[in-house]
Amino acid sequence: MTLDGRSVWSRECGFRDVFSLALPLVVSTSSFALMYFCDRLMLTMYSTEDMASVMQASALSWSTVSFPLGIAAYSMAFVAQYRGANQKHRIGAVFWHTCMIAIFAIPIFVLIAWFSPTIFQSFQHPEDLVDREILYLRIMTFGLPGMVIATAMNSFFVGLERPLGVMWIDVFASASNVLLDYLLIFGPGMFPEWGLAGAGWATVISIWLKVVIYAVHMVFQSDREDFQFGIGRCWDGDLFKRILRFGVPNGLQFFLEGGAFTLVILFLGKLGSLVVGATTLAFSVNIVAFVPIVGVGMAVTTMVGNQVGRGKPKLARRATWNGLFIALVYSGIFAWAYFFKPHWFLLFHQLDEQGLQELRTWTEFLLRFVAAYCIFDAIQIIFASAIKGAGDTTFTVMTFVIGTGSMVVVGMVGESFLVDVTAITIWWWSLLTLFLFSLAVVFAVRFFHGRWMSMTIIGPE
Repeated sequence: MTLDGRSVWSRECGFRDVFSLALPLVVSTSSFALMYFCDRLMLTMYSTEDMASVMQASALSWSTVSFPLGIAAYSMAFVAQYRGANQKHRIGAVFWHTCMIAIFAIPIFVLIAWFSPTIFQSFQHPEDLVDREILYLRIMTFGLPGMVIATAMNSFFVGLERPLGVMWIDVFASASNVLLDYLLIFGPGMFPEWGLAGAGWATVISIWLKVVIYAVHMVFQSDREDFQFGIGRCWDGDLFKRILRFGVPNGLQFFLEGGAFTLVILFLGKLGSLVVGATTLAFSVNIVAFVPIVGVGMAVTTMVGNQVGRGKPKLARRATWNGLFIALVYSGIFAWAYFFKPHWFLLFHQLDEQGLQELRTWTEFLLRFVAAYCIFDAIQIIFASAIKGAGDTTFTVMTFVIGTGSMVVVGMVGESFLVDVTAITIWWWSLLTLFLFSLAVVFAVRFFHGRWMSMTIIGPE
């Protein structure tokens, strides 16, 4: 194997292949990050209290939808492996059975919305924040089934390595959400000034708009007959069991990974709006570095799944290393900026006004934690994406169960010995950084072990 520049770039599963698949997905996920950044920015301009409330309500909303969303997202690996094994006629069935997850999850969404007052009050949040949090969460409930369906549609195209359509659809939906945010939050002209509620409804409308556009795009695929969507609507118990067998651990991982951040936010919520606001801004800024790495991870999962389906795990390993290099270069740039130039990311948040200087100081301090953990986050995302693409989902979820549980228990015990707001904040952020470092180490060891190279998820023809 030669190592000249041309071969490293152009060989199968080389940088060119990984980059050409990852770049549209990075743009797609970055548009999602930009949408949330603009959400927070506009709400910061409208009301600091609304911004803090949205972060916590969004975190709980994500924890609610993350489990079915993770199952839907894992259908990407099924599509990739079926394509690699030349069984494209099974892909339509994978899509329809994945969409059923959204229907089955609706009662869960309704229950969380119904009991949201109890949930927020149990974390001793101030009453003025609780009312806002409940309002936003209940509005978002209308969009959660659409998020799951859109993820199933996204997984169909990504699993086929057709990311360009995904990119443009996500960019359009995100741009629509930003425009609707402005119109419904501030209410210019004939539009209503709904503030916090306007931000929620803007997101819900954008989610369902994305579903409609994805559906139209699927209809116009020239080879749609190869996927047998018509026959795929028929119930296939064996396929659904396999989707659950491998998708449920992935859903639990989504839930636990998002839950770790959610719990940190909820535990810090009782410390007041200053700490919550700084944490909200730090997490919002981190989205710019985190979400594109998710796009690279999606590319790695797809390529690993395809090569495992073809019976070529060595090419899957090569794709993983190239994906890791891209992720580390990108994250490294942001880690440097977060640590040495944190003020760059706060230029548009109007934090120089009277009374907001302390919020700015806190946020810049917390961004230095982000600088430390974003590198670890990139490593764990890529290695976890690789082994999941082959089907090693049980190990990933057990790692998150142990890691998240340990962080919560240690965090609560340690917090009981602390009384100072600053000390408690540093304690939880330090634990979050250690949690991501541990994930990076564990998933790297699992990848080197190589058991994933002999796995498959699609079963016999």
